[in-house]
Amino acid sequence: MASHHVQGAESSSGQKRGKRDLSELKQFLDRHFCEKISLDALSSRFFINKFYMTRLFRSQFGMPILQYLLSLRIENAKRLLLSSGESAETIGAKCGFPDANYFSRAFGKAVGISPTEFRRANVEKRKSL
Repeated sequence: MASHHVQGAESSSGQKRGKRDLSELKQFLDRHFCEKISLDALSSRFFINKFYMTRLFRSQFGMPILQYLLSLRIENAKRLLLSSGESAETIGAKCGFPDANYFSRAFGKAVGISPTEFRRANVEKRKSL
């Protein structure tokens, strides 16, 4: 008796069964990075096991989900620090960091200097051009 299920067969969407494409999840993160996002919430939203999702995201995009989310937040914060006069605390909150101290620590770890120093150094660079 022949089995109708073939390992690795393509589904009607052209996607291989067994390995989900997480580009929709990545697009969700790109659009909603400033919101509170947990792995459990993503797992529920995209109907995928949390541990499988994290492994698959890393293999498809080269970094863990939370690291990707942090990089989106930091890049947006850098852009806002240079383009607005808002306080670092306000910018941190707009970028998904509810706590100013956490924002400052995460920014410093990622960039090497504090948000205030980043703004000051880049404003001085622009003046000297």
